[in-house]
Amino acid sequence: MPELIKLETIGAEDLDKNLKLFLQMRNKEQGGQFRILAKILIQLLRSHKNRVDITLADYWLEELANLNLGYLNQLIAKHHLRTGSRPKHKNLLWDLKKIQTLKPELKYVLDQDILTYRWTPDFSQKTTLILSATLTAEYLRLQIEKPVKAIAQNWKIIRKNLKVVQLAETKEIISKKSILKDIRRGEFANKHGRCFDLMLQTHPDQTIAIFTSLGEKDSLGKTKTFKSIIRNELQPIAVAHNRKLESEWEKSESRFNIPIFHYGLKGVDKLKGKFTVTWEVNGYSLGDEGILKKLHTKFHLEENQIGESRPGYIELEDFFGQQKSKTKSIVWNHPLAKMEQQHSEVKEMEQAEGRVLREDQKPKIIYRTHNVPMTPNPTRICSNWKKMFEQEFNDFVEPNDLLTGKETEILNWIRENKTDQNFKVKDVAEGLRMDVDNTRKYLKRLVDLDILATWKSGRINFYQLTSSN
Repeated sequence: MPELIKLETIGAEDLDKNLKLFLQMRNKEQGGQFRILAKILIQLLRSHKNRVDITLADYWLEELANLNLGYLNQLIAKHHLRTGSRPKHKNLLWDLKKIQTLKPELKYVLDQDILTYRWTPDFSQKTTLILSATLTAEYLRLQIEKPVKAIAQNWKIIRKNLKVVQLAETKEIISKKSILKDIRRGEFANKHGRCFDLMLQTHPDQTIAIFTSLGEKDSLGKTKTFKSIIRNELQPIAVAHNRKLESEWEKSESRFNIPIFHYGLKGVDKLKGKFTVTWEVNGYSLGDEGILKKLHTKFHLEENQIGESRPGYIELEDFFGQQKSKTKSIVWNHPLAKMEQQHSEVKEMEQAEGRVLREDQKPKIIYRTHNVPMTPNPTRICSNWKKMFEQEFNDFVEPNDLLTGKETEILNWIRENKTDQNFKVKDVAEGLRMDVDNTRKYLKRLVDLDILATWKSGRINFYQLTSSN
């Protein structure tokens, strides 16, 4: 997705080192021009030292306009080659060129101790075509402050060979944070781990790709990629199925090895037609800090103007418009925050998913174990993990694995009290002090899972454990 507004930063070290370099060059070829550059940097250094914003005076902007910055850059490059030095600081010549053209106000940012300015491509008196399947016209207009005409913005691609299964959890937002918590509690194996195992059983001969987030810091503050954490957790399961997880897919020795990609995937057709099964482990999120930073960069908004996000519920709708399900999500009230969340988080996921959907001849299936509403809409929505296991992997799941806590409690009571006996709804209701109607509902569920058998004698339903239970 193109970044139409760029936030440039200039730190004290960049100013100091560029100033020293310009002062060294003032006694060489074009020394007069380097003296002017040094004087301009002194203006910026004073602003930085005094922690105030600055707009260069017209006099200095005119001086900048008369300098041949391209030639001066060549002289600096020759100087570095001659001296054998490799500069590690930012080359401010090009910042000065932008400042001369844009005439921006440089803002001092206290918590980072830097000067910043924004710039965007010049679209004045030009007709520009931006090709993007995810950007909306309004989002572009608000950034470049120019009229934008959309072409086919509301079109949707209908894929005949695609099945999308999505988990619509109501108890939690499936994110990096929730997954790390599950790993610490030992619950990851029962959710994502079990899901992966069932996928491998269901698709033993198919090519599989995994998408997740990239980075996360550990408890010591050291950077440890989230992607590597997911890989370490899932690798034993892959090995048990004679598969292997890897990060560098292009160097893979086998088409059955499973690559783990992260959101933000670049490239156009590298993954075209390569994978028939895709698993999106979690939703991609910038977090409040990331959204606020983008809004500050693009729209000059401060945190107190935007407000905070809050946990809430959103609606997932299936492709056919027949199934709707509420799922937990992070909700913003500010309209620009909503728009930024949609473009910087949701559209980033849609772009990543689109990499494997560029070819439409082979049947494909996507498993989304996250709460993010995105296109293409799911063809099936599962309200919880157990529903997903039951509906998608029924051939490989034991009925007892699909029971809720209450259903397990009822089954245990039946095993303890009615192992070889027929019983009625009333027997269970009285034994567990439950409502008869609710008990009947739970027993029907056990019948559906083939854990109980049922028959009618007169007007009364009788139940009994099946032979396998």
